[in-house]
Order: sequence, then C-alpha cells, then structure tokens
Amino acid sequence: MSDVEKKLQESVSKDTSKLDTQSKDFAWDNNISEFLQSHKYAKNFVEDITNEIINNSDLKNDSMGLEKAYYKVLENKYASAEDLAKNGEFLEKYIYSNKDIKDKIITEYISSLKSKQNPIKVSSITSPGVATKTEFTSLDDARGYLENMFRF
Repeated sequence: MSDVEKKLQESVSKDTSKLDTQSKDFAWDNNISEFLQSHKYAKNFVEDITNEIINNSDLKNDSMGLEKAYYKVLENKYASAEDLAKNGEFLEKYIYSNKDIKDKIITEYISSLKSKQNPIKVSSITSPGVATKTEFTSLDDARGYLENMFRF
C-alpha cells in the first residue's frame, strides 16, 4: 500500500470506526487501492477527498463515496481558462517564467514589426533622422537591439 493510500485509509478508518461492522465490511482498503489506480490524479487531492468524506456522513456509507468526494473536490477546484488568465500567481508561475512562451511572444512581436516596415524615428540634439532598417539574424540579436534602444 502506498503512502497516499495509507494516509487516505487512516483518515477514513478513524472516522468509520464508529460505524457498525456491516459498514466496515465495505473493504475500504481494496476500494482505496482500486480508486487511486483508476483515478491517476486523485493522489494530489487525498487530503481534500478525506475531508469531504469526514464532513459528509452520506459519503462514509456510500459504495461510491470516494468517487463522489473526488468529483466534488474537482468541481470546487476547477478554474476556467478565463479565470486562470486573470490569476496573476498562475501567470507568473506557469506562463511568464516559461522561456519557450517568452521566446514565441518576442518572435511574433518582431515579425509583426518587420511586416509593418515602418522606419523608426530617431531624434538627436542636432537634427532629426530616421534609423536604418536593421536585419536580425537571431532572437538574441533582436533582444539586444531592443534593449539598447531603451537604455537612457
């Protein structure tokens, strides 16, 4: 029995010890093992599932109690794509810190600048001018060029 199964079993056993022997015959050990094998992400929610079972007396005696508790936990934890897009913590942890995503955004931005082919207006103390068209051979060249443009 894995640590996850033991943790769930201990929590369920503590709370079902008050139940009569017929209810105990439900064989929680086998159910927990089968449940965790058939629901590969359930181990990430063992504590939440356990709390659902402990706090809902109907689930304790229900042969589908584990599944019902798991689905209730998933429903409570669900976040839509729109919600995730507005969640700063999620964006920072999974989007902004992802190098592949950053490179894709920069590449698309540079491509959009190239397609417009508008010259960059440059002003100097003596006379205004227009920057010459710059060709980038790599993403690092483009990044360096943009960083130099914005240095004061």
